[in-house]
Amino acid sequence: MQDSTSQLSRDVSDTMFEPLIDQHDKNAQDLLEIPSESPQRHRSIDDFFEEAYEQTSYSCAWKYWLIILTLGISNLGDASELTNIGFVLASEDFQHSILQDDVAVNGAIVISVTLSGMLIAGLLGGLFEDSIGRRSALILGLSVNSVSCLWSAFLPHMAMFTTLRFFGGVGIGITYSGLLPITVESTPRNRRGFYVTFVALFWSFGSLFVAILAFVVLEELKQSWRTLIAITTLPSVIGLVLTVFLVPESARFLAVHGKYAEAATSANWIAKSMGYQGTMLTAEEVLHYHPPSSQPEPQNMRHLVSSFKVSVQEARKNIAALYSGSLRTRIIYGQLLWIIMEFGSGLSPWVASIFRDLHLDIYFDALLVVLTSLFGYLAAAMIMDKVGRKIMLVCGSLVAAASLVGFLLFMKLAPQSSSAWFVLCACGYGISLSFAWSATVVVTGEIFPTKVRSGAVGLCTASGRTANIAVTFLYGALYTEPIALFSVASVILGIGGLITLLFGVEDYSRRPLADVVDGTNTCNNSECMDNNVSIPRELEPVTG
Repeated sequence: MQDSTSQLSRDVSDTMFEPLIDQHDKNAQDLLEIPSESPQRHRSIDDFFEEAYEQTSYSCAWKYWLIILTLGISNLGDASELTNIGFVLASEDFQHSILQDDVAVNGAIVISVTLSGMLIAGLLGGLFEDSIGRRSALILGLSVNSVSCLWSAFLPHMAMFTTLRFFGGVGIGITYSGLLPITVESTPRNRRGFYVTFVALFWSFGSLFVAILAFVVLEELKQSWRTLIAITTLPSVIGLVLTVFLVPESARFLAVHGKYAEAATSANWIAKSMGYQGTMLTAEEVLHYHPPSSQPEPQNMRHLVSSFKVSVQEARKNIAALYSGSLRTRIIYGQLLWIIMEFGSGLSPWVASIFRDLHLDIYFDALLVVLTSLFGYLAAAMIMDKVGRKIMLVCGSLVAAASLVGFLLFMKLAPQSSSAWFVLCACGYGISLSFAWSATVVVTGEIFPTKVRSGAVGLCTASGRTANIAVTFLYGALYTEPIALFSVASVILGIGGLITLLFGVEDYSRRPLADVVDGTNTCNNSECMDNNVSIPRELEPVTG
């Protein structure tokens, strides 16, 4: 039986795969020499995940939910580290010991260095993550974030504190550039929108977690701001530990980089976590949809320098690919979308102050807005795969803009009217913005091929971070003129809904993702001919 199987494997390699194998690609060559019983129908990674998901139930998929929760906790940890500084700045002890009583200048420096770290990590980290891997980047980002932020809680000087906060921002940027791709690439296509939105929901949970924790630690227990920073580091530490033990590397990433046996193992890990007990994915099936790369990858630590050079070269090629061919439209659309959404959500920090000026209960009403935003994310997760990304994005942006127009009308025409209307508009703004943000995150993860996905996510989020810095100064200057403030935000959100229609980017709801593409065979699915994307020749797979 073994001899006949070996002969069959050699026959297959002679007739089908051998023209695709580069003489340096040892991984693929070794694979063809392994005796195996190939299935009658080759399944792609997309097909396999969908098959595994359809043949199991929620009660059997608890291990898969642990993986999703781990990714969510990692996202929560990043949100905690980013939002805790707002409460720390309000501490008189912090203002005196670290800021030296110069809140205006030194406080702005503390905030800006964190955003700068996120910006740099988004620009560079995302591009290199397409070489080092999603899981490795996620672990690296969480590690840097945890160590930097925890260490910053014990530093006595401004310079040392801001340096550590900068590296904390770098950790956040690296984490998110790996978090979104690995989530998108590890979910079944018909429920991808649900799971990606569910993970994104934890960012709001992180903000709520910090708000409650700050009230308990600083107001009720009268503890130091250092205690608050130390405690808010825990989600990142927990996410790091869980990621190491529970989250496998993206099977799609491994397949694109020619690691077929590892890709099959990773995909089977995901399927087993869903409770799947059918026929497992084989390395031959992965190879069928992922022709070997022409560039061999270093296999051990002795090739570390060579590996870095390859990573730099690949990062440069990925940048060229993103701004060439049909991908140019997608990356420009993604960057504009993140800029617009940051302008829209940049209004949120000012809501409590506006409530105070309107003589409303700022704590209760602000908490109500946060809770309605969480409800918006949950609702978006439930319907994302049913109504599609475009509808969610367009409707969410336009309704958020309309909610701000409602603010404008009553502030202009009836400023002494019932406060219930203002709260209602704020809740509508929170829910609809959650819809728009959910669709933005899912769209960003789906419209780019696996080969350049992390780099694209990094560039889009970096554009958003840059806009966030500009929004802070712009909205701060307009704060005393709320009508002008709401007018600017509503117009920009309205534009966000319109550009989705104007750019004509595909909606990938319930569709397979693209991987490495050459304009004819674009992804790892038997029906993926519909998803053709032309990219430069330097990223095309070798065919002989």
